[in-house]
Amino acid sequence: MRRRDTRTLFLQAAAVIGLLLPVQPTRAQDIPDPGTDPSSEPMMARVGSRLVLLPITSLEWGVPDRWSFTSRGVLELNQARDGAMFHHNLSLSLSPGTAGGRLSLGYLMLVDFPDRDLAFFFEPRAVLLRTWGHPLKAEPDRTLTGFEFRASLGGVFNVGVGW
Repeated sequence: MRRRDTRTLFLQAAAVIGLLLPVQPTRAQDIPDPGTDPSSEPMMARVGSRLVLLPITSLEWGVPDRWSFTSRGVLELNQARDGAMFHHNLSLSLSPGTAGGRLSLGYLMLVDFPDRDLAFFFEPRAVLLRTWGHPLKAEPDRTLTGFEFRASLGGVFNVGVGW
């Protein structure tokens, strides 16, 4: 392994550990209502009444960036979440990976069925991707732009496609 690859892996591991230290496990759809006690909000930090920071929202495998994790900031556009089935949000995501990193801006719609304890989301987003190391099907040290569409049922298994 080249020295640059070792340094990159070390920095990524340190970032993951640093992000995980202050959090506890939770499901992705468990974003609580504004005004709740902040100590009851594991794996997130609420900044104000409508901005939520989620340090780790997913672990992913993709082309060209191989393994990555995603951290996300969500701006809730709904004034109140109580009883609403559709939750409209803007999201800013950062996804550092072993062979590239993504920065994306998207519209995140959460559809919540509280009586069935079920939720799903879909998110179209614009993406800026930078490759490094040994990316799949791409040249290293390139910057690419494109679009992705992501969806999830229950917040456990996410599927994304993009160009």
